Order: sequence, then C-alpha cells, then structure tokens
Amino acid sequence: MSLSDVEKLFNEHFHCAVYMAQSIVSSKEIAEDIVQNVFIKLLDDRHAEVKYPVSFLYICVRNAALDYARSHACSLRAMSRFQRVREEDSSEEEFNFLPPEESEHLMHLQQLFKAVEQLPPRTREVVRQVYFNDRSYQETADLLGVSLATIKSHMYQSFRMLRERLADLYQGRARKKRAKF
Repeated sequence: MSLSDVEKLFNEHFHCAVYMAQSIVSSKEIAEDIVQNVFIKLLDDRHAEVKYPVSFLYICVRNAALDYARSHACSLRAMSRFQRVREEDSSEEEFNFLPPEESEHLMHLQQLFKAVEQLPPRTREVVRQVYFNDRSYQETADLLGVSLATIKSHMYQSFRMLRERLADLYQGRARKKRAKF
C-alpha cells in the first residue's frame, strides 16, 4: 500500500480499529499503540498488493490485540469480552473476509463515527471527551470551561441527533431481533 492509501485508511478507520482492539485488551492506551503499530507495518512493501485493505486492517488489529492479550496475560476475561462484542467510507465487500457478525458490527461503527463527525463542533467535542477519552461529564465540563448543565445539554442534543441520523440502523436491528423470536 502506498503512503496515501495508508493515510486514508488511518483517517477513516483509526477510531473503529482502536475500539476493536480496546475490546480485547481493555485499555485504550494499549489499543492505540497496537493500532499505530499495525499502521506502521502496513507501510511495509510486503503489503503492497492487498485486495481488501479495510478487512486486512481489522484482521491485523484483531490478531495484534489477541497476540498482546496472550503474551501479556491480559486475562481470559478480555478475550471472552471480545467474543461477546464481536466486532469506516467502505463497501460491504471490504468486510467480506471477516465473520458476518464482526463485519456488520464494523459497518455500524463506521456509520456511528460518521454521524458523530456530522455533529456541531462543540457537541462533537463533548461526545469525544466523554466517550472516546473516557471522561466524566464533570471532567469534561472542567476541561472545556463550561458548566455541568451545558455538558448534559450537549449530550442530550447529541443523542437526539444521532438517533435521527442512525434511525435506519436501529430499525434494521429491531426487525432482526423480532424475527429471531
């Protein structure tokens, strides 16, 4: 892959890849390191002819996170958590080589991250601080220099906007759940 291909992949899939790795290793910092290392390895000439780069990325991240978990004895709890969770603009074809549940989950995450990026700037920053940086509402309020009520208001607005933007995703899930019973 060329530098520009890897850069595009990084910009579109970094957060989802970190989330996937974090579900295995239970640490955001370690997950970020793992994903960054995978991207460095993608710059290697051996990976120049990858047909499905998004699938390849997620497979590499999953394998690197599982290797880390095994070698550092992160506990069976983290691995079983990954099995329960089953895990950015990509076509379904990009995810062909992943298990179906994982592929679907990653496509939904992709849609969620895109929807978050479409939020108003201040609301988006609040969501990032609370969900991506694991800060409490109060910590976020202190960091951004606003009141706790303002943070709560931004979070309420973000939930409302995300529900509207992702309504099709939720309706599809509701239909699938009803069909199972």
